[in-house]
Amino acid sequence: MTLLRPKDDAVFNSVGAARAAEASAIAAHVKTAVARGDTVLDKESGQPRPMRFGDVAVLFRARTGF
Repeated sequence: MTLLRPKDDAVFNSVGAARAAEASAIAAHVKTAVARGDTVLDKESGQPRPMRFGDVAVLFRARTGF
């Protein structure tokens, strides 16, 4: 699990800007992990294999307007 949060000095002019920054950070993190060849355990074989985009789940607390 990875917790992504903005820099302490980050300032957003709107909720939309904050959400866009969040989405961008998440996408970059996942793209880097896949490109780097991070491994996951294959469900069927139990053996490590390179991570694919379909292996990723993004969880967040429910909020109004999402």
